[in-house]
Amino acid sequence: FGFAVDVTALMNELNTKLQCRGIFVYEMYSLVKAFMKKLQFLSSQIEDNILTHLPALKEATPSTDHLCRYSSMLGALHGEFSRRFQDFKTVENEMHMTF
Repeated sequence: FGFAVDVTALMNELNTKLQCRGIFVYEMYSLVKAFMKKLQFLSSQIEDNILTHLPALKEATPSTDHLCRYSSMLGALHGEFSRRFQDFKTVENEMHMTF
């Protein structure tokens, strides 16, 4: 349960940032890329049983099997974000040149 709480909080944080008024597309994409890097970082932290950035999960004291599963879930979430934002990747250089 702690894992779901922490991941939901992270996604809500991203969602709130993406809904700001006056934010440009390249800024949104930068936020998404930063979130994806955070997912990779957290996945590696979970693999090493370092739960500093996931307080609800840390409090739940999960087993090694659960940690392995959670790390895999973060990897899958990263993959889904990569898939959904792949079109932005192809025009990333143009976005930076325009602004």
